[in-house]
Formats: sequence, structure tokens, C-alpha cells
Amino acid sequence: MPRPVSLPNLVAPSTNPASRSRTIARTITASMITVVALSFLFSFGNVWALGITLGVPPYIAPLNRPRCRPHRHRLPYPD
Repeated sequence: MPRPVSLPNLVAPSTNPASRSRTIARTITASMITVVALSFLFSFGNVWALGITLGVPPYIAPLNRPRCRPHRHRLPYPD
């Protein structure tokens, strides 16, 4: 008769407090990195769209925002 195979319990929570705090810290860090990365990507896309709207060539459009002042173009951005 074959011996039963024991599988590791992957669902049981860890009883080690150091391991638990490390998991929480990694989760918070990963969430913060995700938020910062998505903010950068959406901002980059918005600046690119603004450059295209203003008639700038696509390869120069991402560089447009530092030189663009909102009140000169009547865009709804605060100063």
C-alpha cells in the first residue's frame, strides 16, 4: 500500500510576528511603488496628448510640459 503524501499547508497564517510584519511592509511598499508608477505613466500620457493637441511632433511631445504655461493656452489647469 502506498504511503500518503503530505502537502504543505499554504493557507495557514504565520505565527512568527517578524515574518508577518515583513509581509505587511512588503505589501505596503509594493502598493506605493504601484501608485507612483501609475501616476507617472498617466502624467506622461497626458503630457504627450497635450503636446499632440498643440501640434508638436510626437517625438518631442513628451518634452512639451516644462515649457508650456497653462494660462497661455486657456487650458483648465491651475497655475
